[in-house]
Amino acid sequence: MRGAPEDGRSLLQLSEVELNVAPRPYLVTRRWVKEKYLEWGPTSPLWQSRVMGEFPAEGHDTLIPLALIEAAQARVLRAGSPVELGVDVGWFGDDASVIALRRGPVVEILDVAHKTDTMATAARVAHALSRHTDITYARVDSVGVGAGVVDRLRGDNLPVVGLNAGWSARDGERFANARAEWYWGLRERFEAGDIALPRDDELAAQLASLRWRPDARGRVTIESKDDMRRRGLGSPDKADAVMMAFAPLGSGTAKFKVWHDPETERFNRALDNEFYPPGLRHLKDANLLEMGF
Repeated sequence: MRGAPEDGRSLLQLSEVELNVAPRPYLVTRRWVKEKYLEWGPTSPLWQSRVMGEFPAEGHDTLIPLALIEAAQARVLRAGSPVELGVDVGWFGDDASVIALRRGPVVEILDVAHKTDTMATAARVAHALSRHTDITYARVDSVGVGAGVVDRLRGDNLPVVGLNAGWSARDGERFANARAEWYWGLRERFEAGDIALPRDDELAAQLASLRWRPDARGRVTIESKDDMRRRGLGSPDKADAVMMAFAPLGSGTAKFKVWHDPETERFNRALDNEFYPPGLRHLKDANLLEMGF
């Protein structure tokens, strides 16, 4: 590993004092190298280019090349509309809850929180909505614990849309599911130069690490989080939040509608049928009670 001591130990075995020592004058410290190893992972294009000094090992299965990501970080575009939030919901594990703001083509990461429950995440989203009053919708990952965040925000009559990456794609002949279609649309924005990113190395590393492949029918699929973990990478929480901020609200048809009229209760019950199918409906009351609803 670049910057490792000459006695054969790895950077992960060094003491705090040794980590603060640069192996050569005017170079980065070993601590920085260790932090980036843990943050990006050894297979990340950012690790390969910025630490190892090598050209990234990008192949035909790279979703968004690092060069396009770095160009988006250097790009200056005018903020515009639509104004949307993308929210990737973590919980008490290693995954983070991330809130990304999109103003037209311009991206900002508003909030990153670790080990927060659904009530705290819903409060953070509500705070972002109160600070940025021109937001059309908060698009929230509604898979798993994210459903509790959606329910809570909807109960407060806030403009929230639940997104499920497993939904069918609008173009089912080309994409295996909605997640593949949404991420491919994001890739096309990078290719067209129609996105401006903050200089956030973690976001860049997550985007650059995404891979795609065709399934048995030739449709586009995006590498799963489990497969990314097997490659030594963490969950792409920031990347997912940005992807959801740009996801077109046409996939999933009526599931995207947000009601503010007497039909609200009927619509919420229809969504409940999706999250808690017959035979598992009893889990909803138990889950909401545990989350404080």
